Amino acid sequence: MLVLDISDIRRPVQKQEIGMKSPYGMALIGRSLFVGEGKNGLKIFDATNSTSLSLLKWDTKVEAYDVIQHPTRKDLVLIAGPKGLGQYQIDNNNTLSLLGWIAY
Repeated sequence: MLVLDISDIRRPVQKQEIGMKSPYGMALIGRSLFVGEGKNGLKIFDATNSTSLSLLKWDTKVEAYDVIQHPTRKDLVLIAGPKGLGQYQIDNNNTLSLLGWIAY
C-alpha cells in the first residue's frame, strides 16, 4: 500500500510504502485507517500523521474485503466478508465487538 501526499493532485508525492499481502477496501474513521486484507484479516493503522501511518492492530479473525464507516456513528464500522456483512462496535482501543451479522 502506498501513502501519497496529494496536496497538489498534479504532483502526488509518495510518503510511505507499507507491505501488505492483499489490501482491499479501506475506511478512515477518526484517526484510524481500517484496511481489509481479505483472508489475511483486518489491519488498523494510526493515521494521526496522514503521511506516516503506523500499525496499531492486526486482527486475523476478521476476513475483511471492504470496510465502511457507519453513516451516523463513528463508533460503528461495517465489514464485508465472503459470507456476509458484519456490524462492529469500535472501542477507544480499536477493539471490535460484533453487534450483528447479515449472511449472503
